[in-house]
Amino acid sequence: MRSATVSRFFTLFIAGIMLMPSLSYSKINTAINTSSFTGAYLAGRIANYENKIDLAIDYFQQALAYQPDNIETQKELLEVMLSAGSFKEAVKQAKKLKEQDVITPFVSLTLSIENLIRKDYKNASLLLQLKAPRIPNNPVPELIGAWATFGSGQKSQAIADLEKIKGPAWYNLFISYHLALMNDLAENTQDAKKYFIQALNNRQGTLIAPNTYERIIIAYASFQLRHKMRNQAIQTIKHGEQMLSGREALKNIREKIEKSASLEMLVKTPQQGAGEVLYNFGTALSHKDSGRIARIFQQLSFTLYPQNDATLFQLANISARLGDPRKAIKLYRALPPQSPYYKDGQLQLAFLLADINHNEAIKLLTFLRKKFPHDRHILITLAAIYMQNNKFSEAAKVLDRTIVQIQNFQRDDWKLFYQRGIAFERLQKWSQAEIDLRKALEFYPDQPQILNYLGYSLVERDQKLEESLRMLQKASALQSQNSYILDSLGWAYYKLKQYDQAVKILEEAVKLQPEDPTLNDHLGDAYWQVGRKREAVFQWNHAIDGEAKNSKNIQKKLKFGL
Repeated sequence: MRSATVSRFFTLFIAGIMLMPSLSYSKINTAINTSSFTGAYLAGRIANYENKIDLAIDYFQQALAYQPDNIETQKELLEVMLSAGSFKEAVKQAKKLKEQDVITPFVSLTLSIENLIRKDYKNASLLLQLKAPRIPNNPVPELIGAWATFGSGQKSQAIADLEKIKGPAWYNLFISYHLALMNDLAENTQDAKKYFIQALNNRQGTLIAPNTYERIIIAYASFQLRHKMRNQAIQTIKHGEQMLSGREALKNIREKIEKSASLEMLVKTPQQGAGEVLYNFGTALSHKDSGRIARIFQQLSFTLYPQNDATLFQLANISARLGDPRKAIKLYRALPPQSPYYKDGQLQLAFLLADINHNEAIKLLTFLRKKFPHDRHILITLAAIYMQNNKFSEAAKVLDRTIVQIQNFQRDDWKLFYQRGIAFERLQKWSQAEIDLRKALEFYPDQPQILNYLGYSLVERDQKLEESLRMLQKASALQSQNSYILDSLGWAYYKLKQYDQAVKILEEAVKLQPEDPTLNDHLGDAYWQVGRKREAVFQWNHAIDGEAKNSKNIQKKLKFGL
């Protein structure tokens, strides 16, 4: 399905650079005065579900004005305060709950962190023992507790406590990493090196917690630089770039080290150590789609470790994913220019701005082009934003300039030809489009989106149907649950007059994406050809209800059939 591929261009194209969905602004709502506890409470729940956390706070506070002793509302208010980064208010709320003998996971964590900030390490540890956040196999309290013990001066005991922790295999990445940080801070050089290497050799870590693995790479490189091992530090960063492809932050750090720059120690205090724990698990949870808990962990991490640009960057990413673009924009703009995450943050900021102010996004990218004249990702992003606004000619020109500048092409450059191929196809320059799409396929023969776009485009033109069918079969094998690829494959069977097979495939596509008008239209056509005319009419009507772009053609089919 080509049109769907175009409309979801960013999801497909940016996957190799950064994952940033296109987000549109919703109107900023202010809480209205409610006339009952139930009304205020339900409004708060809805606002929280919609990730309008400031609004949720207002409504939960209104609800508590009606029923001050309602425990459930107090607990939910605490969680949205933490999610909003309102730590002082959250501490007050947590203390209220504790006074009522209500100890939830976030009550204990909030009060423990408050004690860590005040350097009351004994109470920080005691509070963590009351209750831990509800995450299966959760080592967060033990790790933060160990940092509290470390802060109290019992460094050897803290290290020994961590060494005793047993759990699933994935624990080892986090335990080894924090043992390395503690030993580094305690100046146990050999033990620090041993645990850094253990963490570094945990290849599962790149899958389990890639952002934590990135931090391990940076921390170990810093350790090596401080021990006069600059060449080894460069190799460590290069290893990270290989293991975590496309990490702009690692590239930026390597380039600075190669120019004889130093690299600060990642964790210098127990507070920063505890903040690092929350960052590590916040990013791991973010990868598992636990966005709300991830945001709470990152906000608490930032409270403990406000100098950590990585946390700021992750908070912006989470805000964007949770549909809070205003917050995301504010956070991306807060990244300092010297941060290794600055460039990535500015590119993602450009995508957010493009949804509300195309000219502002272009202005930002023009500024970035001057600041980073040799960075092709900026031009790629500029072209993508032109594409988003249907300015295909401008996009093609930008990509022309980008491609001409490249002397040594790499596999990752498939995106350039894929993107320009789409622009040419939309400009009705099919011969040029086909050349670029096939060039993209040369770089990456197993890339399902290229196979889908090229295959579907050929099917639509009744060209090379057997070849296009093979492409789409391959794409479907690579992404069997992609409804748009299944639609393309089903439509290829339809064009080849293999209607029974077309019905089978198109039904699977519609099951995955039941509201898509194009999928329903195609399935209706296939039903008609196999004699299932009532079902065809139903699917065509459903396509019209879904605001199909070709509604006039569908109306004609409803009147006369095929």
